[in-house]
Amino acid sequence: MKFSIIIPTFNEESEIFSTLTALTNLEYQNKEIIVVDDSTDNTSKIIEKHFDESVILINPKQRKGRCEARNIGISRATGDILIILNADVLLPKDFISRIKVH
Repeated sequence: MKFSIIIPTFNEESEIFSTLTALTNLEYQNKEIIVVDDSTDNTSKIIEKHFDESVILINPKQRKGRCEARNIGISRATGDILIILNADVLLPKDFISRIKVH
């Protein structure tokens, strides 16, 4: 079962590194992490500098707010289960294992 983790961001440069580090360190392997960045700060640059293709970064051409960013992430997701997070959420390593449906 594949999980898609979607994070809409707007000027989250102070939190995004910690959040994505926690997500890339999740014990569950069959996942994708999608960040839809509407920022005017360095959020995208931090993602590009510190994370590889395991984090999918989408920069919409027009900023239309958090709801539209979520919808963009949902339309790009390929997982069986979608998880939508705020950019300041730090999940424990076993989060997906705890919620995984068998």
